[in-house]
Amino acid sequence: SILRFQDPEMGHRESFKLIDWEEMNRHLFTTLMLQKVVLSIFFLIIILVASFNIVGSQVLIVHEKIAAIAILRSMGATRRVIRRVFLLQGMVIGVIGTALGLLLGVVVCTQLDALGFHLDPQIYLISELPVVMNPWEFALTGAAALFFCFLASRYSANRAALRSPVEGLRYVA
Repeated sequence: SILRFQDPEMGHRESFKLIDWEEMNRHLFTTLMLQKVVLSIFFLIIILVASFNIVGSQVLIVHEKIAAIAILRSMGATRRVIRRVFLLQGMVIGVIGTALGLLLGVVVCTQLDALGFHLDPQIYLISELPVVMNPWEFALTGAAALFFCFLASRYSANRAALRSPVEGLRYVA
């Protein structure tokens, strides 16, 4: 009865509706897209937490280098120079970490593609996990990581630049 309909001009006739595989599995693809968005947000949070690690390490370095900052300031270095030094240090850490993370991601994706990740076709409708490496997603992830590293480094660099030379010279003796 689903395939039959009545058209006043043509009378009774059988009608067939063709459904392609994308439309038939629309709910699966919607779920996969939602999963991709949630995982992207999850990885963004991981990158944000890693940038907090950079803030922590930079704050410790600033605290350890109070005397060196004071000596540089007393020799004529401006706050801008001090800020640049610590910003550069934080960005070097961020660039190395981002590059290693992206390299690890490429290696894992390449190995998954080469070795294959077998799935139960009764459940997932496919027998193997497809691995697609999108350069734009890698670039976006790297850019987000570098942006958070820049913000974290800038915070620490500003704290270092605002240190008073007199406060730091107490630790020199």
